[in-house]
Amino acid sequence: AKTYAYNAIAPRALNRMGMTYLQLGETDKALEHFDLAVFSYPQWQGVPVARVNRLKTLLAMGQNQNVILEGPSLWTVASQYPKAQMELAIIMADALEKTGDVERAFLWLDKGFSISQDQQDREILTQSTLSILNRLNRSDAERILAGNPSDMTRVFLEFRLAQLEIESGETEAARNRLIS
Repeated sequence: AKTYAYNAIAPRALNRMGMTYLQLGETDKALEHFDLAVFSYPQWQGVPVARVNRLKTLLAMGQNQNVILEGPSLWTVASQYPKAQMELAIIMADALEKTGDVERAFLWLDKGFSISQDQQDREILTQSTLSILNRLNRSDAERILAGNPSDMTRVFLEFRLAQLEIESGETEAARNRLIS
């Protein structure tokens, strides 16, 4: 990156180095490299991807509020990068769930499903949804369901409520829920 500081190679290298540091768990170094890519090369076409990676790092650092503040403005900016948008949806959902805002977390997952391009994307989003869903209690699931969620979210919530009903011995209610 230093050798080619005025070339597109530099921000791409900084972004890749940031990803490597993030994978190694060295979040401070990762954030430093993403910040350099984003703020030193604002005209670089890969900035939206680097910004998503930056948010992923902030999430790993436990800075959920910063993720929640910065994420929404990135959704439109990243529209040319559907994979980055999908990742952003998952990052936002994780941050929101960690702060107790499960309803908005599901809204972000819905956004991810709406732009998913293939089965692999949907599987990744499904795993993220199930991870959040499995920590959802009955009253929260019922409250979100009452709020007229998307069809996709409704399916997940009905399934979760059926699970909880089975666990509490309400097998008939669970059966009725799943067949209706």
